[in-house]
Amino acid sequence: MAQVSVNDSVAGIIWCDPWEIDITPFVKSGKNTLRIDVRTPLANRLIGDASLPESQRKLYTYTQLYTADNRPVPSGIIGEVLLCTSGSGSPEAAGQKESPAWDDTKRRNWDNRFKEVSILSSADGTPQNAYIYKSTQPSAPLIVSLHTWSGDYRQNDPISLEVAQKDWNYIHPDFRGPNKRNEALVSPIAIQDIEDAIVWAVKEMNANPDEVHVVGVSGGGLATLAAFMQVQYPVKSFSAWAPISDIEAWYWESRGRGQNYANHIMQAIGRDGVIDAGEAIRRSPLHQAYPGKLRKDVPLYIYEGCHDGYKGSVPVSHSLLMYNRIAAERKYGISDRNKIFRKAEKDNRLLSQDEVMDMVIKRLKPDADPSQTILGRQVYLHREMENVSITVFEGGHEQLPGALELIPVNNKL
Repeated sequence: MAQVSVNDSVAGIIWCDPWEIDITPFVKSGKNTLRIDVRTPLANRLIGDASLPESQRKLYTYTQLYTADNRPVPSGIIGEVLLCTSGSGSPEAAGQKESPAWDDTKRRNWDNRFKEVSILSSADGTPQNAYIYKSTQPSAPLIVSLHTWSGDYRQNDPISLEVAQKDWNYIHPDFRGPNKRNEALVSPIAIQDIEDAIVWAVKEMNANPDEVHVVGVSGGGLATLAAFMQVQYPVKSFSAWAPISDIEAWYWESRGRGQNYANHIMQAIGRDGVIDAGEAIRRSPLHQAYPGKLRKDVPLYIYEGCHDGYKGSVPVSHSLLMYNRIAAERKYGISDRNKIFRKAEKDNRLLSQDEVMDMVIKRLKPDADPSQTILGRQVYLHREMENVSITVFEGGHEQLPGALELIPVNNKL
């Protein structure tokens, strides 16, 4: 973990891949002073504690993660420190990774089989645009694919070509664009935009009204979970990849990492430098009222890469806790996190507190069955209960190629 200071002002703390921080607000013209204070990794503290009597240990963990026999991990500044200016060369030259295809907001070259349409909002009468593909088959399924955190409907969506190849109906709607404004960030009006897009597509594209499936990744995963909790249309299935489920928690997680997503949330629901925590919670699927009658038997599939939060922006806890919330609500009618963890002690279909902590800290399960895979990736954790499932696979913050094959169109997986 490292604290970065510029000109004696703390710019932020970074503790995970990609080990980047924006110091722009702290830089001045002329000479600047950069200071990096590095702390040893938590693993080394725990290894050191393991050699001490319990009464002398500095930290407490639910389970013993390390012993005194473990070797300390490398610590300190390892490798180069790069100071990069925006627009100065390629991402590779700046030591950064290119955005994956599903998260590249600058790619807008849609295949000519897709058409741009405009849908009037039933909430405020403004036009909300979308890209669509209309099937040549009568009453074909409809795939509703939701754009990512910083994108809008114009952002290329790799799953779109898979849909076109199957000749299913497809819509990629706008729901108030990037999550930097109050009317965006899964606000009630943004959720209504998603519902309007579904209703429009079923009617105008002659889609099968009983075969509507919602899918999204990252910010689109957040929107998928929010649609699951709020959209009134009887959607057949929801598939959320690497989703955010708790906006307030993610604000603080992003702020601690020095990621710009915290600034986006502040722009959307903050004022005078203070986030509206109540509004963040109201917009968070994890804390919203479960629509039991509407979603009683509707499948919810949650997928997450085990390295997300380290090699990615959203900790796996968002997916794990959302799975627990819906599974426990459906089976036992409980939503309190502590009650769910206590119930997990007797029902191993739920995730215990230790299991959640292990996945966040260790990122994998040494005893995982190597034959259990999903789209060619090792699966480290899979649970299902009451038609909701969680799958944690070898990967990061991503939606796997071939994700369309996992959607139960016509009850086929």
